[in-house]
Amino acid sequence: MKKIKTLTVISYLKDIDEDIQYISSVTHFNQQQQETEVLNYTNDGELESKTITVYNEKNQKVKELYYFDSGELSEEHFFTWSTEGKLEKQQINYPDESVSVKKYLRSGNILEITTTDEFDETEEKELIEINEQGDTLSKTVYDEDDEIKDQIINEFNDNNRLIKQTEYGANNMFILARHYQYYDNNLLHKIILANDKNQITDTITYTYDNLDRIIHQEVSHRYSIVYEYNDAENSIIESHILANGVLDSKRITYFDADKRVIEEETLDVVKKYSYVFYSDDEL
Repeated sequence: MKKIKTLTVISYLKDIDEDIQYISSVTHFNQQQQETEVLNYTNDGELESKTITVYNEKNQKVKELYYFDSGELSEEHFFTWSTEGKLEKQQINYPDESVSVKKYLRSGNILEITTTDEFDETEEKELIEINEQGDTLSKTVYDEDDEIKDQIINEFNDNNRLIKQTEYGANNMFILARHYQYYDNNLLHKIILANDKNQITDTITYTYDNLDRIIHQEVSHRYSIVYEYNDAENSIIESHILANGVLDSKRITYFDADKRVIEEETLDVVKKYSYVFYSDDEL
């Protein structure tokens, strides 16, 4: 497959002349297909934001620069990696000279993430417990006083599928529980949300076609999302429909033969994707 060098998105509003088009974003990629620069523009052609990302020889992100619409630097992110390829530190520098530092410490199946300020004072701490498959068993967040702010506990079945997720707040206050149900082929069937009295507050139901593609998602009879696949046109239609049958939003996405997006159409906007590829001499 060809490697993308630049992706340009050209947009226009459907209720205005189609000839009035504007470049809404430009993304540059390196030969490893990592984003190196992202430019976003308003429909007036003004710069809205810019992000520059730098990688080391191991293709690890080492620096990320965020810019305001004025072109002034808004944030600097720096990343430090261990010899084993694990993230050890992330530092964010702000224009007002404040600093936020996250340090990652691993011990067995526990990942500890500590966030400090420019004075090396702790602002937050996370403890994440991970199983052998790399799934998160629990995540506990502590505030600057080492008091628990919130906690998430996950439970898995024998097939390593998430079957229950429970959220707690401060003082071990129960917030909600999500129960996950699956079809026999392990595709997600339902997510059932329950409150502290074990009363169902929401149910999200998923339906698939014979190719295991999602075709319908219903949220507690409040609204549904319908997916239609047109293999002849290489397109997917995603419609959000309210309970009263009113179409709330719609998106048609067209793909090329290599599954790259070439056009997106909503009720208001059309976006066309234009690609420039690396030549054989550049690779």
